[in-house]
Amino acid sequence: MYKKRRLWVAAYLTEGFWLGMKSNQQSESLNSCLHLHLDGEMTLVDVILHYENAVVCICENEARDDYTASQSLPVPVTSSRELEIAASQVFTPANFYMLQDDLRKIGGMEIVEIKLGDGSQQYIMAWKNNRKSRFWVEYALVNSAETIRCSCRRMIRKGLPCKHIFHVLKYLNISEIPKCLVRVRFTKEARLGLAREAHK
Repeated sequence: MYKKRRLWVAAYLTEGFWLGMKSNQQSESLNSCLHLHLDGEMTLVDVILHYENAVVCICENEARDDYTASQSLPVPVTSSRELEIAASQVFTPANFYMLQDDLRKIGGMEIVEIKLGDGSQQYIMAWKNNRKSRFWVEYALVNSAETIRCSCRRMIRKGLPCKHIFHVLKYLNISEIPKCLVRVRFTKEARLGLAREAHK
């Protein structure tokens, strides 16, 4: 059964927020950064100083990436121009290019049924060339706060909206990315504060 885990293990991880990472990629990345200049001759004080320098280096790289992202906007290339421009303003370039690929695909989808509920609508959709595989997107507007959920659970697992959600936004003529679809990142100060707390 363990050898066949790739066939069943994903079903037990759908509720986890993994940012698209598999196994222990995040800890392996930090380990490779820390092991770059470590050796067996270091004292405990040297190891702590090295750890602090590594965290500062990671924060500087993130700040440089944030600056680069804030100074450039990608060119819209899909038919969903308004959504594409809105996405380029709130997502990092790496995430935006993944979403841009999804925006290209929404033309191949169609809404096959709409269910109305108490303050919410459920849109059931399928691919135009494959109506057997269906997904639902639930859209609710309560006290001017929007809530959007999709049955594919990409927002839960990766923190990014899926092509199904984009299709519903386009259908509803919503040209802005709702706040519920944008994960709030830690500020530089918050990340440094967490690093200091980890030292204590």
